[in-house]
Amino acid sequence: MKIRERILITGTIIALTLFLSLTYLTLIFEGDSANKIIEEIALQKEFAFKKLLERELLNLKRFCMDWAIWDDTYEFVREFNENYITSNLLKDTFVNAKINLMVFFDREGKVVYVKFYDRNWNEKEPPEVFSTKELMGKDGYLYQNGDVFVLTSSPILKSDGSGEANGFLLMGRILNDEIAEFEKILMLSKIKINAKAENLTKSDLIVRSLYVEDVFGKEIPFSLEMRNPITEILYTNFLLLLGGFLFVVFFIFVLSVLFVEKGLISKLLKLEEFTREASSSDRITLKGPKEIESGKGINDMLERISKAEEELRFLLKVLRHDLMNVFTSVRGYLELYKTEKDLKLLERVEKYVDRGINIIKVVKQLEKAELGEFEIRKVIEEVKKAFPIEVEISGDAKVLADEGIYTIFGNLIDNAIKHGKANKIYAEIKKGDQIVVKFWDNGTGFSEKAKENLFKREYNEKGSGMGLFIVKKLMEKYEGKLEFEGKNTLILYFPDPDHRFTRLEDAPGKGKKEET
Repeated sequence: MKIRERILITGTIIALTLFLSLTYLTLIFEGDSANKIIEEIALQKEFAFKKLLERELLNLKRFCMDWAIWDDTYEFVREFNENYITSNLLKDTFVNAKINLMVFFDREGKVVYVKFYDRNWNEKEPPEVFSTKELMGKDGYLYQNGDVFVLTSSPILKSDGSGEANGFLLMGRILNDEIAEFEKILMLSKIKINAKAENLTKSDLIVRSLYVEDVFGKEIPFSLEMRNPITEILYTNFLLLLGGFLFVVFFIFVLSVLFVEKGLISKLLKLEEFTREASSSDRITLKGPKEIESGKGINDMLERISKAEEELRFLLKVLRHDLMNVFTSVRGYLELYKTEKDLKLLERVEKYVDRGINIIKVVKQLEKAELGEFEIRKVIEEVKKAFPIEVEISGDAKVLADEGIYTIFGNLIDNAIKHGKANKIYAEIKKGDQIVVKFWDNGTGFSEKAKENLFKREYNEKGSGMGLFIVKKLMEKYEGKLEFEGKNTLILYFPDPDHRFTRLEDAPGKGKKEET
């Protein structure tokens, strides 16, 4: 058997073995991982479903309170008034507000007036349970005759809040149509009401049951059905493995032709020809094994790739961390705007959006190795514009850095506001043998436990986040350092620009040594 055939067969066997091994390991590890992902998806769907129910209860509660503190409602319960009914309790009122039930109780818990519409908006006699005074002061859910109700009650008071409650107003809404909408919002196949089901996971279906407590402390069972997304993922991974196997086989065949045929066999044939015909005075020059070996070159290449990947991961962490802070703040101000309608909140949102754009520009600049001079005072003054906090700065100095210096002070200010609850920050800049920036605030500061782990990856007082870790990494990049002093003071040490190199590769041991 020829060498090329042996290489091809051996390579095919190795590739097949590798393919089968990878397939087996993938099924084992991804099977366990898939179960965890499925459970996580199910928990997220259950949590979101309960939140949607709570939202419906909160909306109804607000509507009920508006009616309950209306003077006309107060007088109606005290002196039953037909004009209140004909003017306010019309069918259109119920339909437009999507209210299926209204019950007016007096102080003793007796029903003064009740009106009920079914889910098709046909007026009917209300179920007896809605007339029980046990519902006075209760909020929650109730399953009744195939319908899920959200119920809320509010004390009937005068509009100025004076006097005692004259009774209670109970409102109810049938949620069957809303639950059908929940299916679309949560991307579920089906939500079954009052249905007990076994939790199961199939290749095409995931079923999870959950229970919601009603106003009487009983449980209403729900069944959530959703498509299994993991099956498609496993199928895709299998195709990738199969494609990888075919690629390896093809690669081995090409390698056997190019490397073995031309790189090895041709040299052996040339050597055989030379030894058969050469005389004692002839010489042959053949490239030795060192010319074939490529280990050192590959290692050098992998080293460069490793450094590039590490830098990329760090840049992505910076981008993810800072943009998450921006989006969290934007979302918060937008939620406030929904209720307060204050245009100043939109101006704050605009500033955070601008900050997000600047963060992306900063990360783009971080990809470059070149350093330049930055005035620290100007940097802090620019960064503080994006934050609702007073910053007092004394002194000034220039340092060699890149756009990442904005991220340093942005994270320090953000950390002081979020975790230290500070409303004022102080920055003291001094220049000596090195540039020293003393940075402190009037907030709560860090605990003793936090100081032990302050600059570790993804740590803060609550055990998550990575703002100070990013600050530490950027300071290391600028050949500086930082340390903790007291309860809430950080000191940053930058090298004097007069003794720094303009480019990272110009530093001692990294190439040329031309100083600025």
